[in-house]
Amino acid sequence: MTKYTESDIITGISQRDHEVLKYIYEFYFLVIRQLISRNSGTLDDAADILQEAIIVVFDQTRTHPLNLHSSLKT
Repeated sequence: MTKYTESDIITGISQRDHEVLKYIYEFYFLVIRQLISRNSGTLDDAADILQEAIIVVFDQTRTHPLNLHSSLKT
């Protein structure tokens, strides 16, 4: 699996790059699932939150450059 930088991921989301999106689901979903389940959430909750986060990043990159002040992972 190719490792992407945070900049690559943001660019990939804005360009709807299927390989980057696949990477996000494979890499970040595990982290999100663990966090959500520790807080009494379900697998569906984790999937919904990841999807919403991707949509937010996509929307933000369409209107202006996205400047992160923390890790994309957080």
